[in-house]
Amino acid sequence: ELLVGFDVTTLSPPADLADVLQPDTPLALGDLGSPLVDVQGRLVGINVANNVRGASYAPAALAVRRALAELAAGGDILPAPRPFLGVDLRELTPEEIEGRSIEGGLLIEEVLPGFTAEKAGLARGDVLVALGGVRIRVVEQLAEVLGRMKPGAKTVVRLVRDGAEEDVWVVLDQMP
Repeated sequence: ELLVGFDVTTLSPPADLADVLQPDTPLALGDLGSPLVDVQGRLVGINVANNVRGASYAPAALAVRRALAELAAGGDILPAPRPFLGVDLRELTPEEIEGRSIEGGLLIEEVLPGFTAEKAGLARGDVLVALGGVRIRVVEQLAEVLGRMKPGAKTVVRLVRDGAEEDVWVVLDQMP
């Protein structure tokens, strides 16, 4: 089985890489397209990109199998529309966490005009601590939770605003 044309150069790690592995072994140019195996010799991915933003990437074997099955059934493997909140955010620093009564979260640095966050009243300085009932402490957790949702889905965002937790319902936009 051969996967041709898989392009990860458009991915923006880490948020877009739910089905992509990042091997810790440097790859040579000739390694591209080769199997990525675990210590027992089981196929876990296919090496497809080297030195993309300073790292190597391999789509997970399960993702490759799903893509091949979809292609064999006459489908396509174009990326599905992804959900979007419409905020720029970053992880809280240990110093910022120390000054609050929370264990972590994502600080909203900007609310993008016209998207769901603005419509729902999210504001700069709010701290996102949960989405859809799942606690969020780091960006990768948010990406994972959003990756299981679809544009148009209604979900709850738990924020900390002025020291108090507050739930805000949002309808997720589609990523532009």
